[in-house]
Amino acid sequence: MQIVMSVTIVGFICLLYITTVDALYYIMTSRVCCHFAILSDEIQALDENTTHRLRDIVKRHQYLLELSQNLEEIFRGPNFFNVLIGSLEICALGFSLTIGEWEQIPGVVLFLSSVFVQILMISVFGENLIRESTEIGEAAFRCKWYNMDKKSKNTILLIMIRAGYVCHYVPLNAYALYYKPKDPGRRSRIEPQETN
Repeated sequence: MQIVMSVTIVGFICLLYITTVDALYYIMTSRVCCHFAILSDEIQALDENTTHRLRDIVKRHQYLLELSQNLEEIFRGPNFFNVLIGSLEICALGFSLTIGEWEQIPGVVLFLSSVFVQILMISVFGENLIRESTEIGEAAFRCKWYNMDKKSKNTILLIMIRAGYVCHYVPLNAYALYYKPKDPGRRSRIEPQETN
């Protein structure tokens, strides 16, 4: 009885840790994405009368890039741990499905789906960060830069170049975690286009 109780407590603590780290990752990534979206709207609203705001926008963009990089460093280990453990769980549950009895299948499938959802959620939030960080460059191009003075045009160009550096989270420098849905109408700026 004592062993069952201690195993239950340890399992609960592990589940609480994983859930807390994942929730913090989702919240912090969403916050950075919201700031990128707000900055994109402000950049797109720029015209020749609002060029005095460019300096503040560049500073905020630099701050968001640094914040994104800091969050990548913070969540590098926990995300790698989640993906590694999730991969091992998928292998073990797949093996259990092949040699197990029929009564185990609903529980194994339920647990397997929770592992898939966890990895998918990490990837979806990573994709949101990539999309919002690259949207800065597109917003800079959509603003009325052609009516601005030369210094402002150069600043807008600098913003577009800096927005080309995609913000993403890479667990322990292993691979980039993001879910890239198929969109035939739009080419991604993340991958280079092939030339014939």
